[in-house]
Amino acid sequence: MATMDLLKATINGKIGNVYGARQRAQTYLKAVPFSHTPHSQSQTKSVRAFEKLNRLSAGIAKGFWQFMGLSDRKMLKHNAVAALLKPAIENKTFLISNLRKVIKKDGTTEILNFVVDRENNSILLEAQTTEQFDKKNGSAWVCLIIDDTGYCYKCFSPEETYFNEAFRLQILPNRGYFAITFRSDKRNNRQFLHGLSYSNIQYITNGVLHIDWFSTKDFFTIQGNALAITDETTQINNGKLVLTVREV
Repeated sequence: MATMDLLKATINGKIGNVYGARQRAQTYLKAVPFSHTPHSQSQTKSVRAFEKLNRLSAGIAKGFWQFMGLSDRKMLKHNAVAALLKPAIENKTFLISNLRKVIKKDGTTEILNFVVDRENNSILLEAQTTEQFDKKNGSAWVCLIIDDTGYCYKCFSPEETYFNEAFRLQILPNRGYFAITFRSDKRNNRQFLHGLSYSNIQYITNGVLHIDWFSTKDFFTIQGNALAITDETTQINNGKLVLTVREV
């Protein structure tokens, strides 16, 4: 229980975390109440999935909103994006590969190179779209850099069909970084999202193999009671399974 004095801008009591947002010249405050009941493992997993989805949605809403074909009349922009991308959550886990349920994979955008240099704290992203576009007519494409918490560090809407940029970033230990790209085209007066492409990163830290948690569902499958690994870098060499990974 708490009271708020708007004139003095003070809060007396405990109300939990408070955050605000500005929408159409109005400022909204929302309090997240304290929970006195410990979260179960299932509840915690669900909360983490939605946190990742909401962080990614906020980045898209900030840098690519005008091409998403959504309305902010009934909800804030990032909430509208999150509602659209909600099918990416499956079994209380956020999977970037499930974005294809909303954004079709058709090869019209492609990540050509994505390098995370942990020693020099830098990231290189090279991507392209195979089709021309005109932003004035509602066509554009986007490149995003996110981490494994869903936080969006960069959201680029390139002016050309080819994008190549390296930039400095404080690389945190034991955290994965990923790239996503897709495009939007206006068809029949509606925005059509398609061309989903995302990075698949594998690396080794202290002798432990790490695989992009976003695309694990695509990487591993069960076929005839056997574990199948489907990846273009996986091969058999002299009877041994070989995975191409980076040492970091």
